[in-house]
Amino acid sequence: MIGAAQYQHLSRMVRLLLAEDLPVDAVRAVLRTFPATAVLYENLHYDRSGLSQSPLDAAVSSELSASEVIERVRAGARPTA
Repeated sequence: MIGAAQYQHLSRMVRLLLAEDLPVDAVRAVLRTFPATAVLYENLHYDRSGLSQSPLDAAVSSELSASEVIERVRAGARPTA
């Protein structure tokens, strides 16, 4: 059975491998071939690249959905007068 510890270990290993000094073309090839690795890479480098590994439509849709949920939560959290 796969558990959280195994996922965390795998994530650490991938993060270490991606941190190595690799040619940009090699990194892009890995990210295209392994979508889960692309998601991890994107999360690790969000401050620099945002949702650069996600298809634009999916990224925009996710951002809009998250904004709507946040606004609903904020509206529900406001005290009523």
